[in-house]
Amino acid sequence: MISRRSSLGLLAAAALPLPATAQAPRRLRIGVGLTPNSLDPHYHNTGQNNSALRHVFDTLINELGEADLQPNLAESWKLVDDTTWEFKLRPGVVFSDGTPLTSDDIVFTFGRVPTVSNSPGLFTPYVKLVKSFETPDALTVRMKTEKPYPFLPRDVCWVQILSRKLHTGVTTDDFNSMKATIGTGPYKIVKYTPGDAVELVRNDRYWGRKQAWDTVQLRAIAEPATRLIALKAGDLDVISGVGTADIPAVQADPKITLTLTPSQEVIYLFPDSTRDTTPTVTDNAGKPMAKNPLRDVRVRRAMSMAIDRKAIVERVMQKAGAPAYQLAAPSEEGYNADLAAVPFDPAAAKKLLAEAGYPEGFKLTIYGPAGFIANDDKILPAIGGFLSRIGIATEVQSISPAVYFGKATAREYSVFMTSYQATTAINGLKALMVTKSAETGDGPFNRHLYSNKAVDDLVFQAQATNDPVARNKLVGQAMKTAMDDGAVIPIATSVITYAARKDVVKYNAVPIGWGWAMLADPA
Repeated sequence: MISRRSSLGLLAAAALPLPATAQAPRRLRIGVGLTPNSLDPHYHNTGQNNSALRHVFDTLINELGEADLQPNLAESWKLVDDTTWEFKLRPGVVFSDGTPLTSDDIVFTFGRVPTVSNSPGLFTPYVKLVKSFETPDALTVRMKTEKPYPFLPRDVCWVQILSRKLHTGVTTDDFNSMKATIGTGPYKIVKYTPGDAVELVRNDRYWGRKQAWDTVQLRAIAEPATRLIALKAGDLDVISGVGTADIPAVQADPKITLTLTPSQEVIYLFPDSTRDTTPTVTDNAGKPMAKNPLRDVRVRRAMSMAIDRKAIVERVMQKAGAPAYQLAAPSEEGYNADLAAVPFDPAAAKKLLAEAGYPEGFKLTIYGPAGFIANDDKILPAIGGFLSRIGIATEVQSISPAVYFGKATAREYSVFMTSYQATTAINGLKALMVTKSAETGDGPFNRHLYSNKAVDDLVFQAQATNDPVARNKLVGQAMKTAMDDGAVIPIATSVITYAARKDVVKYNAVPIGWGWAMLADPA
């Protein structure tokens, strides 16, 4: 079995039973930047969705951004042979309506994931490599892959489990109306106001320790400063994403506890390097260009060299992060520690632009989601300013995430900024850099349809390699190949910030960054 200590202990500690003596119901109010854009746990693989919906739907295994995986619905798991993983389910688990969990529900869930319609980013890569299942009994499921696949226990950490009996034929709309929001998790959803709040009550049929909070509210407040005001006023008990400029004052406030945790989120630009023409690039006169300059790797490298990442981290992010030069954080398995930093060199960047045939530059509009990433409203203009200095006259536009991701997926932007979070470097590569494929589910966030056979070959070889040293060497080579090609332009990693009222709650933050009631202890 692959399981040890770590934050499962925190989850248990955060789920202390209520005292026998009568007391008023305990409520917890968590302020977040965004609430889910859907209650369908398979609709959109984003942090705000995964974090919120894990209150309701469980996964087989927990991954909290630490080295060890934690048992959840699966009590244990093991490699039976080179291509077969066996998972033993926890006995006695029921959905919140009393329906028992069985191994057949796992098979059903994995079959549903790739079928969800109109998704901006599916979970398909986490299930597609499983070619067949065996269910020898109600508490045992075996997953078979064509080739060795050591990452399967990590992949199942992202697949929230549904019931064949309860969820056959249900649609995303059925989840959003709360008709289908029946899970095995510690809470139940009782109210959902898109863009505003999610209201939860304790699930007393939950298989784990009884939760400390009778009710939980996840409230969306886009502006970090406004969230902080609400915390200080007593309207919230915990908030995520403290504004970096407010960190010193919060640290000095005796009524508030602040936690700072390095995250595995990488903020990056995604340039359109595949189309012959691209929509938001023009010549200096504002006319569409017959040839897409972003197709030239020298232009993409010039853009990367033009950006002073250290200045962005120190001045814009107030040191709440670190410069990034690859699509992985240092704590991720497979991070390439030998990959050199991209020098900040505007002169060399201008020379590359000239060599590519753009000595006078061109005009560009870069888009970003408003309130999706901490400080995104400040990071985006800073990037635009650096690019403008080398002759790429850059405008920036921040757009509501509710609209932004659909437009990014539809390729309405030539360059856009967003972030990706993973616990292994290969997952970032598979999600963004591997050739997009409906058959394999690879590239769900490869919105500009980047394709590089050398990257694909290295990633596919790595994911079939059981030896971790050899595997991570291949992942590192794939990362270097993609970064040298300017597939994406990493900017920075971020820091997870949580602030809590000392008299109400102690919040046990984890690197994955979830805003979970299960991580909150009553004071």
